[in-house]
Amino acid sequence: MHVIQVISPQGGPGRHALEICNGLAKLGVSQQTLILAEHPYRSFLDSLPLSVNVRVLSQREPPISRLESMFRLLRDADADVVHVHYPSMALPLWLRGLGPKLVCTLHGHPQVMIEPKLWMKIGYLGELLSLKLIAQGVPLVSVSEFTSRNVRKIAGKGSRVVYPGVDTSIFKPPSDKTLAKQKLGLEHQFIVLYVGRVHPYKDPMTLVRAMTILPRDMFKLIIVGEGPLLRQVQNGLEKFSVNYDHVPRLNVTDLVSYYQAADAFVLPSLGEAAGIVFIEAMSCGLPVIATRGGGAPEIVGNAGLYFSPGNARQLADKITLVMGDELLRHNMSEAGRKRVEALFSNIKMASDYLAIYRMVLDENVSVAS
Repeated sequence: MHVIQVISPQGGPGRHALEICNGLAKLGVSQQTLILAEHPYRSFLDSLPLSVNVRVLSQREPPISRLESMFRLLRDADADVVHVHYPSMALPLWLRGLGPKLVCTLHGHPQVMIEPKLWMKIGYLGELLSLKLIAQGVPLVSVSEFTSRNVRKIAGKGSRVVYPGVDTSIFKPPSDKTLAKQKLGLEHQFIVLYVGRVHPYKDPMTLVRAMTILPRDMFKLIIVGEGPLLRQVQNGLEKFSVNYDHVPRLNVTDLVSYYQAADAFVLPSLGEAAGIVFIEAMSCGLPVIATRGGGAPEIVGNAGLYFSPGNARQLADKITLVMGDELLRHNMSEAGRKRVEALFSNIKMASDYLAIYRMVLDENVSVAS
C-alpha cells in the first residue's frame, strides 16, 4: 500500500501528519509520501522516518503557497490512498476524479469570522466551500466528536472520529523533574506553559489577565508559538511586570524539554477542535488546565482541571491550586500519562487510519471488479 499525505507543515495539523507517518511506519507501511504545501521550517522533518519520501509543492509563503499547491495538485499526486488534511487541498484531487482514493481529515470546522486577517478569512471561506463540494464523495475524518458535530451541520454528512496521537516514547515524563528544570535554567520557579498559535481563538489574553492576578515572584509564564496577538500579549505581560519568556518555535526534542520542565500547562481556547498539545503535555506528565469549550474535555477527560472560557479569576485559582497541592500535581500527572497511553498513542491513531485506508482500497477493488 502506497499512502500519500498532503499537508501544510504549519501548526498542529503538520505535527499530526508526522505522527501518522511514524505510526504507519511502526505498523509496517513502508511506502509513504509526505507532500507539503510549502517549505517546512528547519526542524519540521527531524522526527520523520527515513523511509518516508518528502515533496514540497511551493517555495512561497501562505497564502500564495496554498494557491500554487492547489494548482499543482490538479495534475499531480496519485497513490493507493491520498490522505489530505484540508478540504481545499482535497478539492483539486477530487476534480481530477480521485475521490474514491481520498481521505480528508478535518482539524476543525471552517469559521470565517474568527480570523483577524482578511486573507485568512478568504482562506477559511475557501475551506468552507471546498468542504461542501467534496463532502458527499470523500470519506471525512474529524479529530473530535465536537468537530464531527460541527462538520455535519456544515456538510450534511457524518464523519468518523480519529483522535490525534503522539509517540509516547518521545513525549514522556522526566526521570528527574529537578534536573529537567535545571537544564533550562528554570529551577526555583513554578512554570506555567502555553504552546500554540497566539490567536484570538486560543484566547491568550485570558491567560495574560490570570497571570496579572498571581504573585509575580512565584510564577513564570513561557509562551511557545507565534501569531497575530503576540504583540498584544507581550504588551499586557510587560505592563504588569509579569515574569515571562517567549520562544517562537521549537524542535521536538526541545519542546519535550519544556513540557518536562514546566509545572502546569494552560490552553484557554474558546473552542479547541482537539488540541494535540494537550496530548503532548499529558504524555509528558504535565498537569493540564483547560476550558470546557470545544473538544478539550474529550482529550483531557478527568485528568485535568477546567475553568469557564474567558474567566481569568477562575484560571488564576486553578493555577494556584495546582501549585499549592503536590499530591494533586502527582495525581494529574499519573492520570494524564495513563490516558494518553490508553487512548492517544500514534500507534492507535495510525491503526485507526490504516483501517480507513483498507476500507477505501476494498471499496475501490469492489467497484473495479
